[in-house]
Amino acid sequence: MPPAPVAHLARTAVMALVLSSAVGCGVSRGVARYYGLSADRLPPAEHMAALGLPAVLPARGGAPKGVVLMLPGCMGTRAFHHEWASFVRERGWSAMIVESFEPRGITEAERHRDVCRGRALWGADRAGDVLATLDHLRERPEPWTDRVVLLGWSHGGWAVMDAVAHAHGGRRPPNLSHLPSEPLSVVRAVGAVYPYCGFGASAARDPWPEDLPTLLLVSERDDVVDPEVCRRLADRLAGSETVAYDADHWFDNPRDEEWIAHRFDAEAAADARRRIAELLTRAEQAP
Repeated sequence: MPPAPVAHLARTAVMALVLSSAVGCGVSRGVARYYGLSADRLPPAEHMAALGLPAVLPARGGAPKGVVLMLPGCMGTRAFHHEWASFVRERGWSAMIVESFEPRGITEAERHRDVCRGRALWGADRAGDVLATLDHLRERPEPWTDRVVLLGWSHGGWAVMDAVAHAHGGRRPPNLSHLPSEPLSVVRAVGAVYPYCGFGASAARDPWPEDLPTLLLVSERDDVVDPEVCRRLADRLAGSETVAYDADHWFDNPRDEEWIAHRFDAEAAADARRRIAELLTRAEQAP
């Protein structure tokens, strides 16, 4: 889940300034990286090597139509994300789940305490993970790597939208030394499920590609992110569609979780999958 109260964000901004000064004075790289302030702004290939290449979960039933880069929320990959991966694989797409937390040594307790409350690792930092992965895919020889769908949940939705906004606006994320060359050339569609769209979200201020199919699925009873903010954001994103469900945050997660109270909504979850399947079809047909 993404940052909630603005007070947390104000504290985060102060922390960022302190840590920025501390990095210059020799604070450990581990601390800097934990807070999303890389002591080294790495080239995309080196960032990818440090993060670790996500495993490719191959499409089922023939040659892949493309690959779906999946960005889980602030608590990291849960069982239902693997079920989503199976869902896209059954529709002929390979899947890659981009892990942002374990490579940085951020535990589940730290994710809940710091990442979910906006104290560490904002969407812009994970956008660096997305863009480095896209750069890696562009260098691979397999033909399916030139057709990519970005799909994120909650904090991961923030990350994929920030990745697009940074790349299209020509701004590098804070942890990359430079933008990859033509980073969006392989991206055919973007899906964001109950994403964070508020303060600090780059998509709220940067330009958006006019011809990029974009789907936002929001929860009307969400007590983690504000769905109205996402609806207002969608109004300024060219080519976007917003679908609202009378459901909770994490409505597509059928399991009880230790960290976040939520209610699974089978009807909303089924409709979300149908709409993501339609988005994949649009991505497959895109030039």
